[in-house]
Amino acid sequence: MKALVVEDEEGIATVLRKRLEGLGLTVVVTGSLEEAVLTISNPPAPEIITLDLNLLDSPVQDTINRVKELRRLTPDSLLLVVSGVMTDYDRERLQRMGANATIEKMDITTEKSFLSKLSAVWDGLVTSPQKHLRNYPLMEALAKRVTERYNELELPLGIATETKPK
Repeated sequence: MKALVVEDEEGIATVLRKRLEGLGLTVVVTGSLEEAVLTISNPPAPEIITLDLNLLDSPVQDTINRVKELRRLTPDSLLLVVSGVMTDYDRERLQRMGANATIEKMDITTEKSFLSKLSAVWDGLVTSPQKHLRNYPLMEALAKRVTERYNELELPLGIATETKPK
């Protein structure tokens, strides 16, 4: 499985890359929305896309509006919008445009919190089919990898703590 990280902050891009590689994904990182569209245009499309809402080359409202284009180009991909600060209005618009979910940057700081968030995204997609869940087998495979990674960390699914139980 392939993931695309669209993030202009190098530190955040590195964290997202490591989190996704930890799930066994091959990760491509781009620093702009234009680079992302070029990357997506060359098949195969990534199965997972993380998109920073506040890119230097794209004001927030432009990024929100371009989500619809990304969804059109990658109808089967899991599209996650990542941001440090996001309003409820922005979240609603992003989901109407085709984003599967939004993730706050604080949710990626530890692997455990990231896995917990992905698990919650999966649960939300399964119970809300209107959220563009077209490729169910792919998402099921991702959910399995998240669960396996939890097991490797010896954590029960849904519990994100900072220390590993002994």
